[in-house]
Amino acid sequence: DVSFEDPTHDISVPTDYTDYYGDGYAGLLLVGHDWRATYPAAAYYATFIRFDLTGYADRAIHQCTLYMTCRLREPGSGVDVCAHEVAGDEGGWDEDNLVTWALLVNPDQYGLVINDTAEWTTTVSDTFTEYGWNVPGLAQRYKGGLFTLCLMEESQGAQEHGAKFFSRNALSTSDRPLLRIEHTEASNNDPSIWASPDPAAWLGIIVNPAPGSEHDIYIGVECFDQIVGVSGLALRFERTFEGAAIDQTNLLGGVDFGYIEADGWQIAAAEPSFPGPSGIVLAGVVRYLYMGSPGTITIEPHAFSGKLVLDYAGEPHEYCIMGNVGFGMEPEPGEPDCGGCAGTSIDNHQSWGSIKAMFR
Repeated sequence: DVSFEDPTHDISVPTDYTDYYGDGYAGLLLVGHDWRATYPAAAYYATFIRFDLTGYADRAIHQCTLYMTCRLREPGSGVDVCAHEVAGDEGGWDEDNLVTWALLVNPDQYGLVINDTAEWTTTVSDTFTEYGWNVPGLAQRYKGGLFTLCLMEESQGAQEHGAKFFSRNALSTSDRPLLRIEHTEASNNDPSIWASPDPAAWLGIIVNPAPGSEHDIYIGVECFDQIVGVSGLALRFERTFEGAAIDQTNLLGGVDFGYIEADGWQIAAAEPSFPGPSGIVLAGVVRYLYMGSPGTITIEPHAFSGKLVLDYAGEPHEYCIMGNVGFGMEPEPGEPDCGGCAGTSIDNHQSWGSIKAMFR
């Protein structure tokens, strides 16, 4: 399902002048340097925007994008606008309340915590153009309650870069901010993984492979109700046919450690990977040289990390094994009920702690 949400509140506040207030009824939202300001002469602004996600408590959010339309930007190169998570918002601030405007300048005094790390950065280059910030992980985290983002220029206060966006008070409804949400009915399913010669889906058998032939075996992750996206994975392959794994490639774009057939392979993402329309994230691919005699490739837990998958925020979960691969024969079966991604969240974080620094 696809839904659209309008903001319930939005306001721009100066981050360097605590005695200067924004305008809750303003038609424009400021991010970064206000190059047209008269007082204060060099103000820098952050924009807070809140959405009500109480209606999504029983939904699994798979994609979420904030759309805003740029009205003006400071002359020069593009402006890098970052969307930051705002935690602790219980509805106390109000765009119509002058007192809370001042408190938003120092959000920690008001129970708000702005994550220093941007969730998504978009370069704003043109006026009267719509731009998007992808925040599915945050929307999944705050579903069932209030969801607030803070937009700041990447070098907030350090460079004179700024942009102005239409607010929820813009005259034209098409110019107003909008949150687009893709969602399905929520479940308690945990992720499943499979090995397959087909990158588009699990395919269990390679029929009549020729001796001396090479085959790419893809590692796919499905079922994102709990993890939303993937930032890391650990696993091992057990091979029974004559041949060898001659190459392995991390498809998540980050670092990786180990050999798939020894203690196992740890795969990390440069940035969290989210499923597309297929509902699949490909984590890696292993190239095999097949030398003859039918056999199988079976996914096994990593020797040290077990059945570890890291969600979009780097938190550990346990996957189940959906499907394996047979070379000229039936593969070993996957785990029972894993088509529904049955599994349990990891309770013992000790093994994960030893590799957490490497993944991050």
